Amino acid sequence: MAKNIIFSSCSTSKPITRKGDDKKKKNVRDIIKIIKETDPDVQPMFVARDLSRLPPVTLDNVDVSRLLKDLSILRTELLETKKASEPPNLCAEFKSIKDELEAFRKECLTKADLSKIFKKIE
Repeated sequence: MAKNIIFSSCSTSKPITRKGDDKKKKNVRDIIKIIKETDPDVQPMFVARDLSRLPPVTLDNVDVSRLLKDLSILRTELLETKKASEPPNLCAEFKSIKDELEAFRKECLTKADLSKIFKKIE
């Protein structure tokens, strides 16, 4: 049955009918050969029609290292998102602007400039 489904969906040739004692082994070899020779995009996908008939998945059946890797990636993405959404450090920005203004004022207001300003005021 499985061999006929694989051949009908993946192969242009007809399945060979096997006879004899090693019929099952040869059928399995035929199925494997067709699967190896066929592009994965063309191969049929088999799914469970009734999920309640499937056995439950336990921790014995789960790849824990993959889960830990995914968890680590999620944690990194969450931290990056959190950093991107935080407001910038305003105190540091105000301090740098204040320092720039003071440096500018010191450059502009030398003693000679002060005397000119005071003469205009008087």
